[in-house]
Amino acid sequence: MLVDTRQIKAARSLLRWRQLRLAQQTGLALSTIRRLERAEGRIEANFDTVEKIRQAFENAGIEFMGSPNLGVRIWTQPEER
Repeated sequence: MLVDTRQIKAARSLLRWRQLRLAQQTGLALSTIRRLERAEGRIEANFDTVEKIRQAFENAGIEFMGSPNLGVRIWTQPEER
């Protein structure tokens, strides 16, 4: 469950994505990503914006964890042998 701006920053960090990469992956404006990340706490954006961000991260292997302990983790594919 993606609900906090810290989760966006953490997910980007795990993937080593810059804000521009997230904007490209979501189709959102870079200014939107910057605005969201400047805020503290709960994400203040419309549902479609949050969904685009969530989907982009989940497609890249990120999982969001909800209450009571908000978090982010990355799933990696096992190497093919």
